[in-house]
Amino acid sequence: MQRGILLTLFILGCFIVYSQENNLDEFVESQQNKLVYDESKLIQAPNTNVFLIPP
Repeated sequence: MQRGILLTLFILGCFIVYSQENNLDEFVESQQNKLVYDESKLIQAPNTNVFLIPP
């Protein structure tokens, strides 16, 4: 339970620090760009019909 609370506080702290340095719109746009689907990065999981994009 404490680990979850600490992780949440850390993530919120990162957002606050980042937003002080840059515009929130720029931050959101940069995060959205990371989520763009790229079919060329798909890898098939062995012995399945499942395709994944590795981290």
